[in-house]
Amino acid sequence: MKNTTVFIHSAIVVLTMAFAIMPCTAQNNNELSVYISGPFQSLRSDAGEGGEYQSRNGGSFGIGYGYAFNENWSLLVNAELQLYRSAWRYERFGDAYETTDMEGDDFEFRYTFSGYKEKQKAYFVEVPLMLQYTSRGMYTQFYAAAGVGVGFVVDASYSSDYGHLSTSGYYPQWDAELHAPEFMGFGDYGSGHIASRDLELKNSYTLKLETGIRQILNDSNAMYLGIYLNYGLNDLAEGETAPSVLTYQPDNPSDFDISSLTTSSNTSSGDKLRAIGFGLKLRYAFSW
Repeated sequence: MKNTTVFIHSAIVVLTMAFAIMPCTAQNNNELSVYISGPFQSLRSDAGEGGEYQSRNGGSFGIGYGYAFNENWSLLVNAELQLYRSAWRYERFGDAYETTDMEGDDFEFRYTFSGYKEKQKAYFVEVPLMLQYTSRGMYTQFYAAAGVGVGFVVDASYSSDYGHLSTSGYYPQWDAELHAPEFMGFGDYGSGHIASRDLELKNSYTLKLETGIRQILNDSNAMYLGIYLNYGLNDLAEGETAPSVLTYQPDNPSDFDISSLTTSSNTSSGDKLRAIGFGLKLRYAFSW
């Protein structure tokens, strides 16, 4: 009897100590979180024949709210600011098309760029809706989430640099190709830079996947460390493509209008321009 009493007393002490160091298992239904993610976020598309696509680093910052239906399943509603960056590069490309000069004569405008590089940058405010599964665990848990997001364009732009531009005009009625004068838009223009210009993009629709670990810090705080994938479902290119990157302007021939490579028919492959992101995601969460 005495041994039984000692055993029961020892068991009570051990259980009391165990419960004292265990995190509280009471269900917290609400969770508020802040997070950052990146760094591989870019506007992706096939650069077309002779072109080279180059990814550039981006990322996102967001806040979110989650409601837990039970110990394993929860619904997440987030709001995040996303940055996507990319670049296209061509060693050499050109085009030729029929137009009219400043005196009203028809001719074929020809141009060639060398060492051309364009950088694109776009900001979206995205609202994702995701379903999350979280495994059981005393301190460390596994989680996986999937859902969709709608991204609204805040700002999008492109800028370009080129090593050399040469232009000419071929007049079939006289069987003559003019390489001058420059005031008519014909000649060697050397290197140049196109300052930041607006890039017209559509709102994005994105498939979102995420998985990783959830580390419990205390009764109401946790850290998430995971990997994520954002895959754009729609073509971001707005409206019709431009006929050519370089547009001849009869009213001011030496002032060329230069369109984005991503939306010009002579450089775009016709492939969709998508917002693609993947990398690491770090999230801090407070629950109650």
